[in-house]
Amino acid sequence: ETVRVPAIMLHAAEPLAKTRRVDVVAEWRDGTGPPRRLVGTQATRGGIKYRGNASFWFPKKPFSVRLDEPHHLFDDSPTRHLYLMNAYVDGSFLRNRLSYDLFRAFSAEGAPRLAARILWAEVFVNGRYHGLYEMSSRIHRELWDDGDDDEDNLLLKFMSHGPFRDFEARRFVTVLPRRSAPDHHLEPYQDMLRAVFGLGPDPVARAAPAWLDLDNLVDFVLLLNATENRDGHTANFYVARRPAHDPRFFIIPWDYDKTWDGPAGRWHTNDLVEQVLDQVPGLRDRMAARWRDLRTGVLDEDRLMGEVDAHAERLAPHIGWEYARWGTDQGKPFETWVAELRTRIRERLIEVDRFMAADPPGRPPAAGAGAAATAGP
Repeated sequence: ETVRVPAIMLHAAEPLAKTRRVDVVAEWRDGTGPPRRLVGTQATRGGIKYRGNASFWFPKKPFSVRLDEPHHLFDDSPTRHLYLMNAYVDGSFLRNRLSYDLFRAFSAEGAPRLAARILWAEVFVNGRYHGLYEMSSRIHRELWDDGDDDEDNLLLKFMSHGPFRDFEARRFVTVLPRRSAPDHHLEPYQDMLRAVFGLGPDPVARAAPAWLDLDNLVDFVLLLNATENRDGHTANFYVARRPAHDPRFFIIPWDYDKTWDGPAGRWHTNDLVEQVLDQVPGLRDRMAARWRDLRTGVLDEDRLMGEVDAHAERLAPHIGWEYARWGTDQGKPFETWVAELRTRIRERLIEVDRFMAADPPGRPPAAGAGAAATAGP
């Protein structure tokens, strides 16, 4: 029988660092059979290192593992990477998984909604228990590329906040293409911004649907607001494009550990979203209709509560060791973390119901009207 939370045993002969990888041997134990042996060596540019930005500065470090061969721990994709995330702000260990699973559940035939996959794992380093981790797949071409290696594929990771209207390359890193200078690969992205903000030859109402997957944009905004992601409206996501399949840009969510955490009553948005919603006729009504549809299925309250309870039941026998090792409980029992999350999910669904029932839907209230809008850094 599969154990509730698998274990991954990491063995490294050299000290770990953030700036370089060292060889690693990993054993994956999930109770389905003998341990699987996974190897990452510098000979294949593999190995293990610390990772993270803000999360790196916590005593419990996150890890990046790159193996010599595809591991197939999540699915049949050819990825060799594993991210071991330290859940440094989320004592429930639930928020990332719930959010990413929701976005993938928004998918329809021919319209996938791509997001990282999360598995929980107890990590041991050189024989010593190191903690409970969120084991994440990597947002890279393995997740959204079916084998083509088109150099025109573009994947930008947005890491710092700011308005879209003011193009600033420092806000993101280019994940794909992997070649270095020149930066002509950014020209389509800049052309998209010019078109959407009315600086191109066509009216925005005609240009925006040609440059942006509007259904994806709507689903991203609804995820952002359903999960109350106060840190994800202008950063902490990917903008992607693969023109051999579809010339339009689309968004992939990332970093959803600061969700369902107030302050209440905010509509989370940015200047690009508001420009498109205002300039494309009927798009706000489409967004409201999409929300109503999701609320009868993927975003049904009972379904979400069932997901929370099932995940919490799986983690409960393991969370105490994590709390004792690192203090990630922040002084609250696991049951309180889960109860507060359940309460805030219910409250937030009602808040977004109200936003979608407004005229027009999703319009941030005017100053002094009560709720506030998060529209910038």
